[in-house]
Amino acid sequence: MTRQNKPSKQLIDSWVKDWIDSKDENAARQLTDLLLPYVRSAAGKVVTQNELDDVVQDAFMQIFRKLHTFQGNSRLESWSYRVARNQALMRIRTKSRRPQEVEMKDDGRVSDDLQARLEARAQLREVELALNFMKNDDAETLREYVFEDKSLAEVADSQGLTIAAVKSRIFRARRELSTLVVA
Repeated sequence: MTRQNKPSKQLIDSWVKDWIDSKDENAARQLTDLLLPYVRSAAGKVVTQNELDDVVQDAFMQIFRKLHTFQGNSRLESWSYRVARNQALMRIRTKSRRPQEVEMKDDGRVSDDLQARLEARAQLREVELALNFMKNDDAETLREYVFEDKSLAEVADSQGLTIAAVKSRIFRARRELSTLVVA
């Protein structure tokens, strides 16, 4: 679904209502088509390509299970993005609790691919913790822009700001984030 033929909010609301009221399969298909890019984007930033399809499926199960709790304070796409991201993070937490087979090289070192994945996950967790620690408007603006994949205009609209103000907040948040996250 491209931006040009994106369904209206009223149509999306009717699909949500149809799913909640009667588990309408057509509504589920329409919502899945609409939300799939957001769900894949959110999960793809957290889990490996090998895990992506499983996490996307789990995220959609969670989205449809919890759709009745959607209050409409944000766009459905943003809400589903957060659900998918949380599902992906839960996957990582669950996997980190289980012993895993470690890919070893002949000389006893961890493989470069595994090392890179572990480092990327650790950095993501560090950034998330730092953003949670910041707890200010700048951090929320950066979170919407980066983690929710919103455009500058979408962030400006959702926060009632100008695009220039959004750019300033993102700049300040990145600057503060760089002092909190050790590279």
